[in-house]
Amino acid sequence: MDKERLKEEIVKTGIKLIKNDLTYLSFGNISARFNDIILITPTGIDFENLKPEDIVEMDFKGNVLNDKRPSIEYRMHLEIYKLRPDVNAIIHFHPIYATVLANCNMELEPILEEHKIFLGNRNIKVARYEKPGSLELAKVAAYNLGEANAVLLERHGAVCVGKNLDFAFKACMVLEREAKIFIITKLLKNEYVDLIREYRERIYGLK
Repeated sequence: MDKERLKEEIVKTGIKLIKNDLTYLSFGNISARFNDIILITPTGIDFENLKPEDIVEMDFKGNVLNDKRPSIEYRMHLEIYKLRPDVNAIIHFHPIYATVLANCNMELEPILEEHKIFLGNRNIKVARYEKPGSLELAKVAAYNLGEANAVLLERHGAVCVGKNLDFAFKACMVLEREAKIFIITKLLKNEYVDLIREYRERIYGLK
């Protein structure tokens, strides 16, 4: 895939994030590795208004190679690429259920078969809160990502990675769906089931 086609794929990925309710407005950022440079979304442009010519070109030292302003989270992308040579695409997004887990400092346990396929065979960890755009956030996100394909960001959102944009986007879908199922399962298992059991025993004498 050539560079211009890859920029188009980044734009399409942003639209898919919006359409699948995985983020909103301009919250989040997308990048892809292209040879010895990084293509990354700019700052301040809603995904629905993003065009291929808006995509920023950077080297792996953080130097901008065209006349664009990169997302403030470019450091996080650089840090992940540095630690994970197998990663060619990164999506930072602001999903609802995955962010709930992050805010509660709850790791996402592998409860679905697709977790192992798209997210890795381990819990998805939570990176403690650091200021958006900071080097501290970049480092703590990359560290907690480890060898998995996703990491939760406290009071912020989530990051998914992959060998290409298609895989990274599917990881986003799996992460948010599993987070929703995980939360509902926790509620039913820990509270609702116990409540119903108590009600049945108290009112009907059933066990």
